[in-house]
Amino acid sequence: MKTLQVSDEVYQKLMAFVVDPFEDTADIVITRVTEIASKAKERVARLEARSRDREVHFEPQTRSDVNTDSVPHGTRIPAEQPDESVVIL
Repeated sequence: MKTLQVSDEVYQKLMAFVVDPFEDTADIVITRVTEIASKAKERVARLEARSRDREVHFEPQTRSDVNTDSVPHGTRIPAEQPDESVVIL
């Protein structure tokens, strides 16, 4: 077993993770904190992976990439409206 020395400040922060003051040893508290940190690290990795997937998925398409069969022939596409600000008093 290893001996670990921590400052009083770090010790007080670790005590915030004590659930049962009669049962929790320093080893249990440190284990709990490392488990929390590991779960947080896994979640961040998953979020980063999803973000990378979205970047690839939402790349701008060129006209040749668009499936022309997805819009039925004869469908009218409304013309863009001019950007006019109307103020009614």
